[in-house]
Amino acid sequence: MNTLLRTALVPSLLLLAAGAVALFAMNRDAARVRAASVSDKTLPEFRAQLVDLAFASASMLPAKPHIRTRCRLQDDVVQAWLALDAPHKALACAEKIEDWRRGLGYADFACYAARHGATEEVQQYLDLARKISEQGEPMITQDWQKGRIRVAIAKAHAWLDHAKESTALETGVDHADMGQVDAVRALRSDDNAFDAQIDSLQKSLATGDFDLSRNALATGAQLFDRYFADPNRRARAEALIESSSGKLPIEIRFDHFMELASFAWEHKDAPAALRLADQAQALLDGVTWLPENYIPLASRLATLRFRAGATEQARASADAALALFDEKHALIVDIYCAGALRPLAETYAAMGDRAKALALYKRAVEESVRNPNSRPRVEDLVATCLSLALNGFEPDAELKARLEQVSKGLGAPW
Repeated sequence: MNTLLRTALVPSLLLLAAGAVALFAMNRDAARVRAASVSDKTLPEFRAQLVDLAFASASMLPAKPHIRTRCRLQDDVVQAWLALDAPHKALACAEKIEDWRRGLGYADFACYAARHGATEEVQQYLDLARKISEQGEPMITQDWQKGRIRVAIAKAHAWLDHAKESTALETGVDHADMGQVDAVRALRSDDNAFDAQIDSLQKSLATGDFDLSRNALATGAQLFDRYFADPNRRARAEALIESSSGKLPIEIRFDHFMELASFAWEHKDAPAALRLADQAQALLDGVTWLPENYIPLASRLATLRFRAGATEQARASADAALALFDEKHALIVDIYCAGALRPLAETYAAMGDRAKALALYKRAVEESVRNPNSRPRVEDLVATCLSLALNGFEPDAELKARLEQVSKGLGAPW
């Protein structure tokens, strides 16, 4: 950019930034008009401390040049609070996000409230989300970001059975987001709509379009879960996914089979869970993977198999994945090492092997600090804190102190 143009742009950018601050302040003040009626679940202190540490660490990233990473990590914390049924804490974190994800946070809170029956609070936060999506920010640089907020708002309306509103909000959204609200509709619609839903999904899949197919299969998985007790409808939903997922990349197909297997386990059908896990395993075995990509997938499979009763096979798979990490460690780029070890720690924790899980969490932390730059360090630190919190794994005094030490040590170079 030449000097003259850069000089001309600076005042405009400053005015835009000032407008963004004013809009965010307005939205934040309006959000505090009244307290939400949904309540936070009481959590063990260590879980709350871990999530708080994750948010504080993410917030240390300097806005320039890392605003996108900082806001993405802060949104990860918002999603963790919602997963832990602490919507107030999620909302408090969302209000501190400085880009378009603040609007997404308001919409996600409204969606949570709608799902939990706090309908009197929904519109307030949908309005705040809508203001951000409509008025925009300097940090909203692409239409898909506004569209992502609109889709989240549409999901809240779908939970409330506001068909007209949810459909209108989907108009004009980015192609990749089309059909996402259908996953909510699959859970809310009348039972008589099942045949029409399957027909609609088949039409989307017949297009061969990647995004439409991916979203259609996600909706099919929700139908599989909802109608699990109905053998005929469950089989039709499963057949839809099995017959069409082959057109998608292997990792997405793997995720779909794992989701179905997890639903089966939640419905206490261990044989079905293991059968679907075998299909995911076949996908895993059919491709040559980089170790940092293979190990997390193998870990997820081992966790599922353990929960479904195949304990010996699960343990053998986890041990093999750990041996692979040790064997290939020198070949794995340092920024990927912790990401390979965390899922393994989660697996051993799920299997009740606290000593092994604790050792792997500690090892993941040490792997994360090998990189001299703080940006990858904070990404790993946030992920590790949230992994511990979401899995209910309490760190010992040594690990807790080390996590806090890593957080305090964040700084230049980023």
